[in-house]
Amino acid sequence: MTNKNTLRTLKTFISAPALWVALAMAPAFPAAAQGQGTEAKEFSRFEGLNLLIQQDNAYYPLVGITGGKAVIRANQEIKEVPVSQIKAYRTDRGLVIRTRHAMVANLGAERVYTPGNDPRTKWSSSQSAMLNRRSEDAGLAEMQFLIDPNPKLAQGTLANSLNGEGYNDMDEDGTAQDKIQQELDKQLFDAIQVEFEVSSPRPISNPYVIIITDFKESEKSEGTDSAIYMKQLDPIDSTPSKVTIVQGGLTPGYQLVGYEVHLFDKGSEVATNVVKGRVDMTRSEVFAYLTKAYLASHKGATIAPVAIGPAIDPRLRRGVSSEDLNRRFRIAVGSNGVVSGYEPSDSNQGAVSDNVKAYLQGLHFYPALASGTPVDGKLEASLADLVH
Repeated sequence: MTNKNTLRTLKTFISAPALWVALAMAPAFPAAAQGQGTEAKEFSRFEGLNLLIQQDNAYYPLVGITGGKAVIRANQEIKEVPVSQIKAYRTDRGLVIRTRHAMVANLGAERVYTPGNDPRTKWSSSQSAMLNRRSEDAGLAEMQFLIDPNPKLAQGTLANSLNGEGYNDMDEDGTAQDKIQQELDKQLFDAIQVEFEVSSPRPISNPYVIIITDFKESEKSEGTDSAIYMKQLDPIDSTPSKVTIVQGGLTPGYQLVGYEVHLFDKGSEVATNVVKGRVDMTRSEVFAYLTKAYLASHKGATIAPVAIGPAIDPRLRRGVSSEDLNRRFRIAVGSNGVVSGYEPSDSNQGAVSDNVKAYLQGLHFYPALASGTPVDGKLEASLADLVH
């Protein structure tokens, strides 16, 4: 069966590789500060997928799938586009960092037929239609036999109708089975069936999956094409649930080159065990990695510290009032990007609450640079300025 979410005629265009790193929300304090002996590898870095949907001569990121519609973010507006109306798309790949994890087990794929292209289904349908026609012919002949003044002639017509070409004749001489097998031997598969079980230690409420199938149109084809399938999934929890997907619309007789399974939650890819290049990392390793990338892209620069806002624990944010968010601070940042001190820009505004202290201590920065070299630095900003 061809699913209405299948993008059957589109090709995948991979853009030039670009580093787009997204650091998901996670507890802001190092594990040692929380009483743990060693840091947990709570982060995963891997090669992520970003699917962009074309609308009005522009490409917008896919952030969800609901009811057969693609949910895209067009600038600051959320739009729903029926998948059947999607004319083109583009995929961007790059390194991402995530704290959401899921386990994919018993993953497998095979070439299959869509029902309309399955030789067994087509033969069964043709036989049903033929038997229906034969039944109508036999009924007319029977009526003719009852009313015809020449009973012998009518009886012959009835016998011919009942013993005409049909299922029994084909079954007796093996013709049907032979013909079906001949068609099956051609292996004109036009779909791929992907099956797996998925679970997650933390519930995923709005998951969807994107499957990229790489194929050749025939054994003689030199180039490789790609097709994309997207589907909304039921909520995922710690209990493994089975997923079976049939992606139709492929060229009959295609040759499967490979396939990828990408799991998403609200537009953010989840780190599964089947993503490419996955490396599990501690918080310190993440900051070291991000800082290294930052230094590489700011060679020779002399700039003030820059906050890595998304590393803030959202629970700390909830403990900070709107008034506190607008309060300005002078913050000292070490060459390692860690806050070494802070003070209110206006001491007349009163004491700093424990929630604000925890918030400030949880910040991490790209360090100040002097001709591209990390140095101690200072900046003045409100808490709201430091959260992106």
